[in-house]
Parts: sequence; structure tokens; C-alpha cells
Amino acid sequence: MSKIFFKILLISILIFGIANVAEAKWWIFGQGNNEVNINYLYINKNSFDEAQQKIVLYKETLPNGIAKITGKASVRSGRIGLVQISKDNQATWESAKLSDNGAFQYDFTPEIGKTYDVLIKVIDTTGKTNKIEETHKQIEVSDQNISQLVRETLDGMIKAYEIENPGQFMTYVNPDFAGDAAMLDYAIRKDFNAFDYIKLQYFLNNVVTDASGKTFVSINYIRTVVSTKSGQTYTDRGATELVFKNDQGKPKVLNMKNPLIFGLSDAGNVATGTIASGTNESMLLVDDSGNVDAKPFRDAIIIIENDSDITSSSGGPVESGTFTLSEFEGILFESGIKQVGGTDLYLSDDAGSGRALIPNGRGPAEFSAMGACNLSSVTQAPSGGYINDYIFPIVTGACYAIHTVDNTYALVKVLSYDAAGAGAAAIQYKYQPDGSKNF
Repeated sequence: MSKIFFKILLISILIFGIANVAEAKWWIFGQGNNEVNINYLYINKNSFDEAQQKIVLYKETLPNGIAKITGKASVRSGRIGLVQISKDNQATWESAKLSDNGAFQYDFTPEIGKTYDVLIKVIDTTGKTNKIEETHKQIEVSDQNISQLVRETLDGMIKAYEIENPGQFMTYVNPDFAGDAAMLDYAIRKDFNAFDYIKLQYFLNNVVTDASGKTFVSINYIRTVVSTKSGQTYTDRGATELVFKNDQGKPKVLNMKNPLIFGLSDAGNVATGTIASGTNESMLLVDDSGNVDAKPFRDAIIIIENDSDITSSSGGPVESGTFTLSEFEGILFESGIKQVGGTDLYLSDDAGSGRALIPNGRGPAEFSAMGACNLSSVTQAPSGGYINDYIFPIVTGACYAIHTVDNTYALVKVLSYDAAGAGAAAIQYKYQPDGSKNF
């Protein structure tokens, strides 16, 4: 009798066990004491680990308005049985799609302006879970215009840079700044030692945000500074690119390319790459001693990449000589040929108010007045102060730098000028064909 009872009891236990397996068959695998871990966790390619407590996504960056949480969980022994997502601080849970290798995905369409308290629960086949509270993030979607937010950040950075306030400037820098935020802080402080009267203007060309939350920005800029060491004014202009990433609901700079608009005192360590420039615009450089110079773009990049001396010459032999111009006659600096029409500098006729030297005979050339000088001892053209105008009145002994339509430079000095007679003007000149300002 007792044997029959025990057989019946054993069969009942087996049947009950099989029924429970059918209800939750993933539960029986992997009996062990190892922890459940989340190897990685992202929302729309923004890392949970790297993000602050509150993550702000922008509506315009969400593909079809969908927020996508992805990750991968693991356990040393056994396997992951279930992943659940809560968007209301654990009040309710929804299952994520789970692969055999522990990878999971959960999609939802967030409402604009609503804050979601998101947590992720991972359960292995023994019933153990991850440390759920460690996954807690607040997620909000904003319909703000990202271009306007970037503009506000750039305006704030420029204001802090112009007033030489490093602490204020660094509040606009992402903690994950690619060139090392501490290095940028050090570099802008060196900038402030090298420059006075910083003026920086920009035009926003393009703003593109990718699925990872990075915002790629292209700008044109014009910058004017005074060297604290020499007192000379320098101006450069061109295009550059910056990348921003959301931090606490605001885009903050993540990396910058050459030419840098901030931190150029340590460009080799601060910049992440170089823009593809089709022009030979000048670019400001600063060395470790605080010397400032402006070089053609390609030469400047070579100097940065090789950590070369910025005071060295950029290369080509300097052409020099003297010539005399009559009315309507001009000169081509590169060839030294005098002719009427199509020249780099020509002498106008007397239209009643006097003759002028005109530098734009072939296009929109510019000049910068240098005052009286000994042309033989001048080794560099001014970095700024160029205007598209004519030289009037013509003054004997005056020197000028000419920025030609070919983006090259010449230095000229008026040796003599016959204002009362035929109007002949004798000119001494030096011409640098390589595009640099070095003579």
C-alpha cells in the first residue's frame, strides 16, 4: 500500500514540475551565483553610462519620432531570460525584444515635453536581476530648434572668450571633449596671455544632427586680435567645423577642427582633424613663447602637424626691384611686366582732384597702409587692415602692402611722385609669390 502511494506521489510531482516548465520554461536554466550585467546601454545611440541623469532628445533628430533603447546583457553562467523597461519609475513594466545573445531593443514614441523616468530590469534564467536603480535616467523630448540652441552656445563661448573668462568659457564645453577638456582650458588661458582686444564674428553655415545626438556645425568666421608681445594687430578669416553634443539639455562643444577659433595656442592637442579647405586664407598661429603670426592655410597646417617654428619663412624667393609708372600704366608683380590694363597696381589719370594708385586692376585686390618705412628692412606684410579702395593722395615715402587677386602679397614704397608734371611715380617693390606674408 505504501509503495503504491509513493509511486503516485512521485508521478504527481513530475507532472506538476513539467507543467511549471511549460509556464516559464526559461526559468530553469543557469543555476549560479554570478551577477547579471548590462554590457552596454543606449537610447538613440546616446550612451546611458556617459550621459547625465537627464537626457534631452530633440524631436527633429528622432527617426519617425521614435526613441529606441538598445543594449546587451550577460551573465557568466546561464543566460538572460527577460528584459523589461519601465518609463514611469517602476509603476509599470513592458517587455523588450530579446535575442539569444542577450541583446535587446525597446521602441516607444515619446510625447513632447513629458519626462520619462526610465529603468531597465534584466532577469536571468535563475531569477536574478541586475542593479535596476543604476539604470535610472530621466528622458525628455524637446521641440526646440537645435540651430538656435547651437547659436546660443556659440554666442556664449565667444562672449566668454572675448572678455577672457576661462571659467565661463568652459561651461560650454562637453565633459567628454575629444581633445581633453583640461587641455582646452590650458590652451585658451595661453590664448588670453598672447592676445588682447579679441574680436570674433561668425556666420552659421550648416547644422546637421545625427542619430547619436551629435550636432555637426560649419561656420565662417572673422577674427581680430592684438599681439600682447608685439602690439601688432592680426586678422584672419575662413571656415571651420565644430561638433556639439547634448549635456543637461544644452549642446556643448565636443570637438573642433583646424583652423581653431578657440585654443589655437595648443592647436596640435586641441584640434580633432582639419577641414578640407579649397582656399589659401591666412590662419593665426601662436607658439609656446606667445609669438603670434598669420600664415597661409596650407603652410599653417604643416607647421601645426610638425610642431615647427612659426617664425620661419614659408618658402618662395622674394622678387624685388623698382619701376616707374605713367598715367594708366600698371605692373604685374609676378612677371615684372608694365602694361596698360589688367595689372596688380596702376596709376590713374588726374581727374581734377589728383592721381591715385589703384591696386584692383585685375579684380578685387586690397591694400593696407604701412606709413613711412625702410622697405628693405620690412620682413612681413601686415596681417590685417586691408581695404578694397584706391591709394590717395600719393605720398612720397609711404609704404603699402598689396593683397592681390591671386591671394599673394607685395610691399611697395613710393620713391617719388611728380604731382605737378606728367605724374610719373617711381615705386620700389617686393613680391612674395608663395602666398605668405613673409619677406
